[in-house]
Amino acid sequence: YARNVARLSRLRKVFRAASRLLDRELDAQAEPEDLLSMFEAATQGLLTTEDAGLVRFADAVQETLDAHSEAITSGQRLGLQTGFPALDDITGGFHRGQLILLGGRTFAGKTALALSFASYFASNKSPRPVLFFSLEMTRQELAERILADDNGFELRKFTQCKLDRSDIA
Repeated sequence: YARNVARLSRLRKVFRAASRLLDRELDAQAEPEDLLSMFEAATQGLLTTEDAGLVRFADAVQETLDAHSEAITSGQRLGLQTGFPALDDITGGFHRGQLILLGGRTFAGKTALALSFASYFASNKSPRPVLFFSLEMTRQELAERILADDNGFELRKFTQCKLDRSDIA
């Protein structure tokens, strides 16, 4: 069990380094070789056996208090806002390293809700790189949902081909 926990900890470190690199260095003009070099530099020495040790609870508490103090000083939340203020008030937003699972009955709107989160994260209000996978819907169906949501249309206007030229403009 301890080996598995250590392995997962090391994976999280690599994911965090990659995420930080994406947040700072995402540039469509960058050469793949340059990005790989930056990733290698960011992860150099990250997976040493010395670093796989235990963390003292006092250190975790101090890191948590420091993060909260910084959020208070900057006037920002710790979590990433979802675009749904009532949900953000309950959850504090989405936090790095969390796995968010949406559950519900068939046709309950799970994909639509996840797509709303992704669309909001990628919007100008909260610009972040987003990668969205759906095993249920085609890219055209996903695009129709985003367009309908962003423009205040009922999805039916797309699915029933009831858009006029002014809607398309």
